[in-house]
Amino acid sequence: MYNLILKSTYKMPRNSIYKCNTEEIINYRLSVVKFAKDVKEIEKTINCGRIEMLLTQAKNEYNLCQKMIVWKPWESLIQEPSPSQWKWPQYAE
Repeated sequence: MYNLILKSTYKMPRNSIYKCNTEEIINYRLSVVKFAKDVKEIEKTINCGRIEMLLTQAKNEYNLCQKMIVWKPWESLIQEPSPSQWKWPQYAE
């Protein structure tokens, strides 16, 4: 699963924040999986739940990765946002 995620990130631009962060995390987890002696060591080293949860996280990340390729958040906006976009409440002025 980790290799599938890494393969998917190759389709993203080099400077994509999502790509950089995802590759860092996935490469770390992949190295743990490769060199760990058993499942308990993987769970202890990664420290993000049991192996079933790690697999679920990997599947979710892969699905998100596929969506990010479609969404292309690294591209410019189609139109500029309103200057008041981040003001709340919107009609306070």
